[in-house]
Amino acid sequence: MKKKVVLISIGLLLTGFILGLLVSGIVIHYKLKHLPEKFTQEFIQSRMLHHIEPDDKQLKAVEPITYKYAGKVVSLTKEHFEELYIIVDSFHVELKPILNDEQYERISDNMKRLKSKTKIP
Repeated sequence: MKKKVVLISIGLLLTGFILGLLVSGIVIHYKLKHLPEKFTQEFIQSRMLHHIEPDDKQLKAVEPITYKYAGKVVSLTKEHFEELYIIVDSFHVELKPILNDEQYERISDNMKRLKSKTKIP
């Protein structure tokens, strides 16, 4: 009898664990799916306005300010990734003579994935 209770408890724990993983995976996928295709000034501005929650009176004054700073955020982010790509390319150039073909291909694939995942215009 005791063995049956222990097995049922373990089974329920494993089932809960698996369901928890599945649900969290679905939630994360749903949230990532709704990110914009490009990291744009309009997207950043909409996120700023979402967090500020201005009323109708404030909206007219807040919109131009958020648009201006959203543009600065996008510009800075774009510059950051451009510099990052230059550094990583230099890194690859220095490593190429040392690595074998398989290793070099692996780091090159990682860079391609990074570039495809970054949604900077």
